Amino acid sequence: MTDDRIKNKAAINQLVSEFLKLQIVEISEKPDSNKQRERYFRLIDIAERVGSGNYDYVEIVNLFITLENKANEMVNQLIALSHATDLEGLDKSGSLGYVDNRLIDAADNAHKHYIRKRDSNRSSNAGKAKSDKELENAINKLEPLFEKFHSPETKILDGRGNEIPRSKWGAETFFNFCTEKSGTGFGKKMIKKAYKVLQGKASAM
Repeated sequence: MTDDRIKNKAAINQLVSEFLKLQIVEISEKPDSNKQRERYFRLIDIAERVGSGNYDYVEIVNLFITLENKANEMVNQLIALSHATDLEGLDKSGSLGYVDNRLIDAADNAHKHYIRKRDSNRSSNAGKAKSDKELENAINKLEPLFEKFHSPETKILDGRGNEIPRSKWGAETFFNFCTEKSGTGFGKKMIKKAYKVLQGKASAM
C-alpha cells in the first residue's frame, strides 16, 4: 500500500470516528450553528492534515461504504430495540452500542406500560366475567319472584298502607318486594341489576 493510500485510510478512519460521535439532536432542538461550523472545519482539517490531499475515487467509495455499513448497523440496532422484551440483557450484551440512552429508556418505559396495561386488562376482564356470572345467577334465582311481582294478584303498599299504582313500580319496588318475601342472598345493587334485565326481557316479549 502506498504512503498516500495509508494516509487516506487513516483520514477516513478519523472521519468515520467523527461521524459516530455525532450526537442525536431532537427535532424540537435548534441546531447550534457555531458547533456545526466548528465540526465542518474539523472535518476539513482531518481530510487535509491527516490525508495525503490527493484522494482518488477508490478512497471516496470506501468512505461511503464504511459510513453506509455503520449506518445500517445503527438502524438494525434500532430495529432490535423495537422488538426486544429484555432491554437490560440486550443492552448489556453490547447490541445497543449505537442507540441513544434516551431511546432505550423510552422503549423500556413503553414496554413496562404495555405490561401494566395488559395485566390491568386481564384483571378487568376476569372481574367482568365474574360479575356477569353473578348477575346471571341472580337473574335465574330472582326470575320466579319477578313473575310473582308482576302477577295481577300482587299488590304493593307504601309505608302508610296505601296501594302503590303499578305505573310507579320500578327497581326499588322490586327490591322491597324481594326482601319482604324472603332473604334472596343478593344485595340491593344486584337485585336492581337483575330487575333491569328481567324487565327488558319482559318488554321484548
